Amino acid sequence: MKKNNPCNLERKIEETRNQMIETIKKNGVNDPETIKISQKLDSLLNQLNRG
Repeated sequence: MKKNNPCNLERKIEETRNQMIETIKKNGVNDPETIKISQKLDSLLNQLNRG
């Protein structure tokens, strides 16, 4: 897997978090799209934590 620049990764995390918040507002927490975005956010946060 390609290494991400920490600043770029943090920006992606923030964008994905904001996208998830908006999707929750529109569709709710249990919507498949919300879950998909949440899983993407989890993956990005795991990448950040691994360094």
